[in-house]
Amino acid sequence: MAQMQAQQNSFMKENAQLFEANATIKLEEEEPESSCMDVVEHPVALGPNQTPRPNTGPVYYTCILCQEEQALTKQNDALVLAAFVQQSTVMFRNRNADRTDFKVNSLYISLEHQGPAPHTSTCGHVMHSTCWSKYFDNILAKENRRPYRLRQPTSFDIEKNEFLCPLCECLSNAALPLIPALSSIQTTTPTENAEVFVHMDFDAWLSIVEMVLEHKKRLKKSKATSECQDSTSSKQVVLPRFLASVEFLSDVAAMETVPSESAEPTPSTSGAAGGLAVENKGLLSTSILDMVNLFSQATYTIGLDLNPHQGDPRVPLMTWKSCAYTIRSLEWQLRDQDKPLLGEFSSRQQDCLSGLVRVAAVLSAISVKEQVVNSHAIKLLSLILDSGTEDTCLIDWDCLSVLVPLTITLPSIFYSEDCTPIPLGTQLELQSLTLILIANLAQIILTVKYDEEDCMEETTEPTDTDGESEDTACLKQIVKILLDRDITNTSSYWKWLQTQCSPFLRCCVIFYHFLTDVPAPGSLETVGGDTYANMCSYLGLPTSCAGLLDKPGVIKLMKKWKSNEKLKVKVPQDRKPLEINRLINLPDDYSELINTVSLFTCPNSDREDSRNPALCLICGDMLCSQSYCCQTELQ
Repeated sequence: MAQMQAQQNSFMKENAQLFEANATIKLEEEEPESSCMDVVEHPVALGPNQTPRPNTGPVYYTCILCQEEQALTKQNDALVLAAFVQQSTVMFRNRNADRTDFKVNSLYISLEHQGPAPHTSTCGHVMHSTCWSKYFDNILAKENRRPYRLRQPTSFDIEKNEFLCPLCECLSNAALPLIPALSSIQTTTPTENAEVFVHMDFDAWLSIVEMVLEHKKRLKKSKATSECQDSTSSKQVVLPRFLASVEFLSDVAAMETVPSESAEPTPSTSGAAGGLAVENKGLLSTSILDMVNLFSQATYTIGLDLNPHQGDPRVPLMTWKSCAYTIRSLEWQLRDQDKPLLGEFSSRQQDCLSGLVRVAAVLSAISVKEQVVNSHAIKLLSLILDSGTEDTCLIDWDCLSVLVPLTITLPSIFYSEDCTPIPLGTQLELQSLTLILIANLAQIILTVKYDEEDCMEETTEPTDTDGESEDTACLKQIVKILLDRDITNTSSYWKWLQTQCSPFLRCCVIFYHFLTDVPAPGSLETVGGDTYANMCSYLGLPTSCAGLLDKPGVIKLMKKWKSNEKLKVKVPQDRKPLEINRLINLPDDYSELINTVSLFTCPNSDREDSRNPALCLICGDMLCSQSYCCQTELQ
């Protein structure tokens, strides 16, 4: 050992200049990083003031099957995560409600029920798509070779495409593809009308969106008869140049590309038969596109309980719904465990959210038929803005489940590029978020009970200053329109609204953080730092009440939403946005639980008392655990 140390010392003396040069190079590399961190002290994810993304090299992953390392790039073969997609009702609000007649809407998640919807999770173990395909084919062949009478009970069902992760044996039924950063896939942002969008305020953007919907209505009427077509041709709405691409809506004016919920589409061998089959447009390699298509089919089959079908336009809708539902469930988990919003993601949560958000974002850009993407965007806008003439109203749909597909599909209307641009946090995404946030505040005013006395007791800071009353004065008119009543303390009401909309804003921060890859501010990486001001600052939204709501377009929206027939009657204010579903409370004394179990008798069996009773921690019911007497089918 002494001899080796002496040789090391002599080597360092002989090469002293080399060590000094390496030290100076390291210092030069560290200095730009520290200066970059000073610039990104208060990053902004959306809008014209978006913070530049850090320049990072490709990320390398090691396949757990072949042990080879590969960089995650858009032209390499696909890397996938072992994932599990299931139809979840964990966030279901009213568990005692009758679900026999409950229908799943593919366009949005119900605000009242908060489900069911496909939830995606992963163990975080990475494989090459080719290695995973061989592994799954081997399992399938092995299970098919075994006679049914010799089969032992297994922990997975091969008929449901289930398999166990090769490393941790976690139950899986899908392969979630890993996609590189979206900014590396779409190296240039859309240049068409970029300056127009940067300087466009919310009222101007809203008027253009209403113009698109009005144009759709005119096309729908003009398609009825040729006579009507001639009479309305001279009265066409004069659209701006960047909305000329809306003319394609003449092919889908009826907007019935999404089949009825009860009709099951007929499987087709043609992938582009009216649906969203993917196409290689140079954005991603063929291997990645195949895995994106395979994963979207998994969310479609599990979410709607249908057979795989390439031509069904509801395929991307279920992927976007799974993205929104998974983000919502993770936000619940972080809030329940009192963890920071963006500071303590586990590696599997990080990989799951990154892969899921990026898969959802590229679906619109790689579709074969862009008319399908456009039709989804028009349907979402009609759901939001034309609710007075539709079967649904403002309080029927969950805001996050509408925001995710709207963010991804809306560029297809405003840009006439070769392919739909991938949303990267431009002004268009900021205006979409502003619209849905206003809708979320309106939902809170309509469906959540405001107790002024409790809010005044919780408020410790003085709220009667003139500046605050001027900033929140617009709330009086909004509450008068929606509830037909007056409020006295608008400052306290605004603070209450900020608290109630916090779960929605937290979900938005998570979604746009993984969509844009803009680094999170330090405030959102600490417990308690997810205040309304900090989240709005990161999202590029105005932090004041007047900056968000004191606009003519907002008053117009409130009147339109209130004109719906369902909202003309009094809406019960029994919703609790801050409430989290939890397991039942168990007795502190374990003997009390034992006594409860000892008195259990199976109501479905005439034999002796059950020897293996089990307690459901969700509903509290007692049932037999190792027999079929208490088994029921879930809807």
